[in-house]
Amino acid sequence: MKQFPNSRHRRLWVVLSLWCMSTLLALAQPAVDKYYTLTAVNHNLNLSNGDSPSNNSNYEGAKPDPTAPSQVFQLLDAGDGTFVIYNSNYKKAMDLALNGPKKPLQWDLNKSNPNQRLSLEPVQGKKDVYRLVSAVHSMYLLSMDAKGDVYVGYGTDGNELFRFTEVKDWKEGRVDQVQTEWQNEAIFAINKETGRATFMPYANSAALKADARFKKAWLDPNSTEVKSLNGTWKFSYAPDAAKRDTAFVKNDYNTAAWDNIEVPSCWEMKGYDKPVYVNVDYIFEDNPPYIKLRKEYRGK
Repeated sequence: MKQFPNSRHRRLWVVLSLWCMSTLLALAQPAVDKYYTLTAVNHNLNLSNGDSPSNNSNYEGAKPDPTAPSQVFQLLDAGDGTFVIYNSNYKKAMDLALNGPKKPLQWDLNKSNPNQRLSLEPVQGKKDVYRLVSAVHSMYLLSMDAKGDVYVGYGTDGNELFRFTEVKDWKEGRVDQVQTEWQNEAIFAINKETGRATFMPYANSAALKADARFKKAWLDPNSTEVKSLNGTWKFSYAPDAAKRDTAFVKNDYNTAAWDNIEVPSCWEMKGYDKPVYVNVDYIFEDNPPYIKLRKEYRGK
């Protein structure tokens, strides 16, 4: 044991030791404003916002990809030694939702919101590994299970351990989204006939009056000048518009391998894809003009 000539020297040694320890701890922590991936140590899954730009979106575990904007986060200083986990690409922060389901969700940045303020607790003997603890309720820990479900946990079972890996030379604004023609509000018609009022043509007035529809307008017209598009059509389903065969517009395109489908009808009710009923809200992200299914509807 180190010997001290007097109590003053002892006190000075204690102060210096504590100062050195706090300095080393500060140096060991991830730096504010730098970019990191957060990997669940026990499961080798990166924290991800699921590539969602919307509030109320849940976080998930994803296969590590340091080039994915959804997996790269900043530590923002929230004061008093606390931090906010922030994704600068989507301009959203992590909210622990402690007043609700206690399942972390994505929300607008608000450093004064206690649900967004976290403390970093270094894990002894594990380099760059931390527990992310609620700065207000220290019993709550950010956690991720083997399935990639992100939640607010209570115990130290290993699901609460995250490794911070700095992503150097990261550039903000890496969320590159291609705007297709159906996502462009200025395009509402391609190869479309000029619009006109609804009417049914007849060869002459005698043919018009001879048709039962003349007195019963809800009936289908019986006219040599009208061709119904109802019937059986060739049909090819693609799970994504980007995966459709664009060659079908060619005059010599062979549709022999395509299915047949009744028109009018609903392809989900004919066994293609799966029907989704939503009485409120939308099944796509609130990120106009881009159209992208919300996570809970992908693959359905």
